[in-house]
Amino acid sequence: MKTDTLGYQYLGFTNDGTFWRTQKAIYKNLTELKNFKASEFIPLKDSKGNNAGKGYYQYNNKVYYYDQLTNIDIHTVVLQEWERCYDKTGSMNGRETSF
Repeated sequence: MKTDTLGYQYLGFTNDGTFWRTQKAIYKNLTELKNFKASEFIPLKDSKGNNAGKGYYQYNNKVYYYDQLTNIDIHTVVLQEWERCYDKTGSMNGRETSF
């Protein structure tokens, strides 16, 4: 695979593969994801301010974990260990609502 690696950044992983980006594109493994703008695809940070790398991403003011999560508030979401997170509406473990 040939690509410009300027601005390379590891974004994290899911069970389906590794996400990474350059300044111009987002990749899942070696496949370019054409529907995303690289500058707007952001890994969410954990409660300590570190990139979580646990499969949670923000894009276009929405939260994704494999797919878009519809019942989560981007402004109050806090990532925890073991792929869990919570927001003002409740807690999630991956794609499943815990309470």
